[in-house]
Amino acid sequence: MKKGSDEGLHKNPYLNILLVLLFILAITGPALANDDLPRFDYTATYDVDGKIRFERVTGHECSTGAEKTQTIEGYGHLQKYEDVTISRNIIRNEETTEWTVPEDAIDGLVVTTIIDLCARPMSTADFSYIDDSDLIFEGMDEAAADYVYEEYGISEGDVINPYHPWVVDGKIEVSPKTEQVWAAQIATDQGHSGIYEQEFVAAYGPGPYNPGQDKDFRWQFDEDEDEKTTQLQWLGGEDKEFGIDYGDRYVGNYFEIDQYTQTTSGLTRRLISMSDPFDNLYLHEEYEVTGESEVEEEFMMEILPPGPDAITLEWYDMF
Repeated sequence: MKKGSDEGLHKNPYLNILLVLLFILAITGPALANDDLPRFDYTATYDVDGKIRFERVTGHECSTGAEKTQTIEGYGHLQKYEDVTISRNIIRNEETTEWTVPEDAIDGLVVTTIIDLCARPMSTADFSYIDDSDLIFEGMDEAAADYVYEEYGISEGDVINPYHPWVVDGKIEVSPKTEQVWAAQIATDQGHSGIYEQEFVAAYGPGPYNPGQDKDFRWQFDEDEDEKTTQLQWLGGEDKEFGIDYGDRYVGNYFEIDQYTQTTSGLTRRLISMSDPFDNLYLHEEYEVTGESEVEEEFMMEILPPGPDAITLEWYDMF
């Protein structure tokens, strides 16, 4: 990762600085790129000292794969480097932020970063059948309800395929098991320092719930495997390999992140809430430490792979 440098924004260290930034970096139209897809590139370096207030929203949750919200508020000397690249349904982000808080500062410094994914989580049924004649789905006739009961035997709390047409249409009400969020907050005390470093890439391409999208850019259920892949309850494995057709330029459905957080004294909070609805994989973690904290982590979740000609936002995609 690149470190913050002294080539950014310099201010007199004895001045009280109020820095307010709000950037919404989402794809709204064509940008400079070496292919036919829109592309957005942004790089910034900051070196500030004093009273700091910073807010940025990067990307849009369901048009760029993920949305990153970051706020920085408090007192101290802060150096920050960030590089962002966005294209249709995918975002890549790299950041290094380091700071120190003087012993005589009025208050500490708080850095909060939240990454929200568009990817659908594992979901469970909100209702169940008492017997095969109960109609729990509004608008569903008795024959359809009997079929669902006999074929699937849905009970409250059962894990349900979130891409089934009845779920997409709202006939079956489900509750998410995870928030699809990756978040960290570091509140550094006076007289101490902190670091937040992170690199991530997130992609979420359209699927059968977006029938108007070009088939080259989305995934869909294999018509020859309709019985298997449109069931209400499934496990992944072969279903993903043999039951789904991927467009050549389908961007994929995945999230990868390397993150490092550190403070010599303060309050550190972390929240991880992730799941894969195809394979029923689940991760939930809550972390809170008062005092000294250092956490280094790597995470990769590939829910659906990209097509062979998909954009990845790697450097070679520019050529």
